[in-house]
Amino acid sequence: MASKENKRRFLNEQNIVMLSIAALFIYLLLRSIFVPFLYDESATFFHYIHKGSFIPPYAHWDANNHILNSALGYFSYLSFGSSTFALRLPNLLTAILFFYYTYKIAKEISNKTIRWTFIITLFFAHNFIEFFALSRGYGMSMAFLFGAIYSVIQVVKNNRLSDYLSSVIFISLAILANLTLINTAIMLAIILSINVFISRPKTKQLEHEASNFFTLKAATIITLGVLLPIAALIRLLLEFKMKGLLYYGSLEGFWELSVNSFIKLLTQSENILIPTFILIYFISIIAILVYQLINAKQISSFWKAQYLFVALFLGNLVAILIMAYFLNINYPEDRTGIYFFPLFIGAILFSIDQISDKIKPKLLFAILLPFLFFPVHFIYSLNLDHSTLWAEESLPTRFIQRIADDSKEKDEPLTIGGYRMRLLTVAYQNYRLGGELNQIQGSHYPEYLSDYQIVIVNENEKWLDHYSIEDYEASSNLSLLKRKKVLASVGLRNINPDRTGFINKQYHNLYKVSVDTLLGETLLIDVEMSINSPEEPFIAWLVAVINDESNNRIAYEYVALDWKKTRWKGEKNNFSARLFLYKIPEESSTLSIYFWNIEKKEYELKEIEIIIDRILKEK
Repeated sequence: MASKENKRRFLNEQNIVMLSIAALFIYLLLRSIFVPFLYDESATFFHYIHKGSFIPPYAHWDANNHILNSALGYFSYLSFGSSTFALRLPNLLTAILFFYYTYKIAKEISNKTIRWTFIITLFFAHNFIEFFALSRGYGMSMAFLFGAIYSVIQVVKNNRLSDYLSSVIFISLAILANLTLINTAIMLAIILSINVFISRPKTKQLEHEASNFFTLKAATIITLGVLLPIAALIRLLLEFKMKGLLYYGSLEGFWELSVNSFIKLLTQSENILIPTFILIYFISIIAILVYQLINAKQISSFWKAQYLFVALFLGNLVAILIMAYFLNINYPEDRTGIYFFPLFIGAILFSIDQISDKIKPKLLFAILLPFLFFPVHFIYSLNLDHSTLWAEESLPTRFIQRIADDSKEKDEPLTIGGYRMRLLTVAYQNYRLGGELNQIQGSHYPEYLSDYQIVIVNENEKWLDHYSIEDYEASSNLSLLKRKKVLASVGLRNINPDRTGFINKQYHNLYKVSVDTLLGETLLIDVEMSINSPEEPFIAWLVAVINDESNNRIAYEYVALDWKKTRWKGEKNNFSARLFLYKIPEESSTLSIYFWNIEKKEYELKEIEIIIDRILKEK
């Protein structure tokens, strides 16, 4: 009897939740180590973390900049280096916050079955919690959002200053991690502001003056802690819109774009049953709300925590419809609307909980049965080698290692071809290996010149006429291809520009020549030099550009130095690159090769050698 009692005590709700959190954290930790870096993560690293520049308006302008993630990623990079684990660590740690506040919020659900449905759904939605093992802002924003929701629940219930303070802190952190939460932040700020004036502190001893002082302090916390940050970030969003950077999504329609892309992101399925269930549950939320409005004795009965998810879900839905119609702001697509998932789940389950005493157990089981999809899908999706969100982007590190080994053996910078959206992924892996490889050239994709290709073969099987398959990754369907025969070429120029000495000018021309006798030809440009700069990282590009007679750009290829290495200390031949200029167009006039010192920092070039060849044919 004693052993059964001990087992029962151990397997209580809290212990089961804590064990689940521990297991999920270990799983996410392993994913943060072993799953290859994705394109957007690589962009975040090179544009913001590596440079240590992430505060608008001084940082690179792009919606990729999830400010808080970039900032925390930068400090993690300084402390622990550039490994995938180090860069993903800030998001990983916030997973603990998310699981903790999910459980705390779940305890507001009175029906035990519904409470467990809420916990299991949000804990085991694989494609949702995967964001906590990526170096992006979406995961941490969900953790801070749930911290904000729980704190606002406590404000409504207890009206304590400490809860106002934690609410505004979490709200501000959430929108700094993910600007798409701005509407949610505004709604939470409105709820807090209203609560200040309709509620009084729960301490009877407080006199009228003390009560007014409490109201003043709460209003000050809300104004300074969240209303001013919201105003600043709205201004930032308007700047993004003016610059055309709110490009993700479209105005095709909320259901057609947003709902369908959310379904595909979270379930990897296009089964018609899923949108059918979503529609049924949505109608149920509205029906339950209308039923309660009809039967409510007074409207103030809706001012309680159990309606918060419904208010946030419906409020966000109305807000994006209004913004699309009046401001032409795109409907959110897949990850940019990821917040709708937990809000929708919360709205459904808290609504059902409100009438659970009127639902027979068998009917309640049938209503909740579809939520079993998430733990089942979680088991099906378990892996440590690819992103289930963007499997095609999961480039195995062994591909790049193989090219690096071959390049070292041949003692030359082998060229790599592939789709442009793999450019930064390859660059990150090359950076981690020491930066000796060439940058992907994707401007003429698909092409058959590069020594190696990283491609999906069934997109263009003509590759197999020129290349053999060296390696294959089933999870992403990517193949590593190697040329069967070496390209033949004839030398045209061998140039040795003078060393620069230390300079800080933005542009330094290395070579310029007329190409009127080379029209239609493909050129191969090899550049080798020694670069010295005190800057870490040194933000500069080697550029090869072809212009017409009016100086309009016809073709443009470049190599970004900070994508290869952080430090350039003048070691002999520490920079080498190989570029193709593909079939020089008829309207071309000149070829220029120059050094672009983007931030005008001090540098020196020496031992410069430029070799220009004309590609002939295979040999």
